Amino acid sequence: MSNRRADDSLASGGGKQAALSEVLGGEVREKRLPRRARDVQNKAAAPQQITAEQILREAQEMQFEKEVAPPRQQITDTEELKLYKLRKRKEFENILRRQRMSVGVWLKYAQWEERQKEFERCRSIMERLLCIDHRNHTIWIKYAEMEMRNKFINRARNVWDRAVQLLPRVDQLWYKYALMEEQLRNFEGYYFCVSIIIIIIIYLGIFERWMKFNPGEKAWTSYIHLEMRSAGSKADKIIRCRKIYERFVKAQPKLDSYINYAQWELKHGNINENNEELTYEFYKEFAQLEISAKEYERARVIYKYGIDNIPKYKAYELFQEYIKFEKQFGEKSSIDQVIFNKKRFEYENLLQENPHNYDIWFDYLKMEEEHIITNTN
Repeated sequence: MSNRRADDSLASGGGKQAALSEVLGGEVREKRLPRRARDVQNKAAAPQQITAEQILREAQEMQFEKEVAPPRQQITDTEELKLYKLRKRKEFENILRRQRMSVGVWLKYAQWEERQKEFERCRSIMERLLCIDHRNHTIWIKYAEMEMRNKFINRARNVWDRAVQLLPRVDQLWYKYALMEEQLRNFEGYYFCVSIIIIIIIYLGIFERWMKFNPGEKAWTSYIHLEMRSAGSKADKIIRCRKIYERFVKAQPKLDSYINYAQWELKHGNINENNEELTYEFYKEFAQLEISAKEYERARVIYKYGIDNIPKYKAYELFQEYIKFEKQFGEKSSIDQVIFNKKRFEYENLLQENPHNYDIWFDYLKMEEEHIITNTN
């Protein structure tokens, strides 16, 4: 019996080993599903759907959790205030140690010191920032505005003066510097006559220094508006503004500059201003320029305008040039008209010398009569 049981156990064990060997040997393999099918066994729709937008929103909310703000601190004694200031300064200095070139951090540090009324520390921070980047005009503006807010006028003036010396091409610095001086003049002028004179001199000096760098049109216009707002009679203001406009058109000889100058003269009723200064040489050169460009009609108009607008005693030489022009480039009718105008000019000069010479009057009338008959025929 025992031998029979041993044989059955061996037979059963041998059957298991045979089956295992078959599986390991690869003759009989288990059928497996694809990997995607193994991952998702149930392909039916879920009872509660979720979108990609919701997933991203929840991930973002989990990533940026709201930080709980610290409770508002109430300082009750000087020792606690000193500790608070020390802690804040350490925080700012640690940030600046990592982000030395961050202008925003420097400005926040300076503004905090300003709120604590620590003006010397605030100036020290701004000076340290200028050592890093003195070409940034925003820093200079913030520095000067800090001094102006706290009514340190002389210090603000020194800051503006340093700024315009280092950055003379930045118009915004000049504008704000001049605006500060003008506001001071308007504020102090009611009480201190000496102060207003000094401030006006400083104010004009700012523009004179600015004009040396040949700024744009807006800068010159601001200078002219300043002169019109300054003290003095209207005639004196117009004379000073005209001198500035003459410097302006010389510095920037462009069409817009001359148009602005002409519009300004027209606005103040000076339509015929400086006609006496336009001499024979000016009209001659202007007409020669048009002749070289073969603009003969324009040259003819310039000659006629010059003869009519300069004094008669100065118009003879220009009239001779006009005769040469018509003989060279004009037609027969225009040449006859020039000869007639020349004779008329001579008769006018003779009558000015002796208005009681009746022979000249009769000859003048006869010439006019012949000219009218010739034109009618």
